[in-house]
Amino acid sequence: MRFLATSAVLAFIASVPTGRAASAQSSITHYCAYYNDGSINCYFHSFGECDAAISGVGGVCRVSILDSRR
Repeated sequence: MRFLATSAVLAFIASVPTGRAASAQSSITHYCAYYNDGSINCYFHSFGECDAAISGVGGVCRVSILDSRR
């Protein structure tokens, strides 16, 4: 009986997600700013961040080619 209880607890613990995949996924850059002066910045996690960065200086925002969600 003790073996069954231990096995059930271990199976449950093994099936619980740890959240590591989610944290690794959130570190992926999603947008790049291509500025009119030719420079590129691919450290934006949202389109809004990218759009704010090019506001006033000129450029365009595009989805990063390294984005694994496409």
